[in-house]
Amino acid sequence: RRLSIWNRRLSARGGPVVDAQVQKWLSSLRRGPQEYSKKDKEGFIQETKNNLSRSIATIQGTTLEEQIQLEARLMQEKEDERLAQSLYNSFNAIVDRSSESVDAYSLRSKR
Repeated sequence: RRLSIWNRRLSARGGPVVDAQVQKWLSSLRRGPQEYSKKDKEGFIQETKNNLSRSIATIQGTTLEEQIQLEARLMQEKEDERLAQSLYNSFNAIVDRSSESVDAYSLRSKR
């Protein structure tokens, strides 16, 4: 009985709350692969410039194309890491048991 009440509340409110990053990722999966935004690229370029002095030894022996591929791979890894963190946050979020919450239910039956 408690589960059916919870299900009714879920459907009345449009489903469980999903982290915004996860929703963005799911919608991008439906649309297919997409380019990074200009802001992401600029941020990554700046970060690459900042880290260049530390990684200069590994980059010295590469061509420009290889360096671009390395940067693209690093950018993808950073995006994956951000997505993994948002997935972790959405699965391990604190459950709100207040009366207005979707997850709210009484611990005892109201009979």
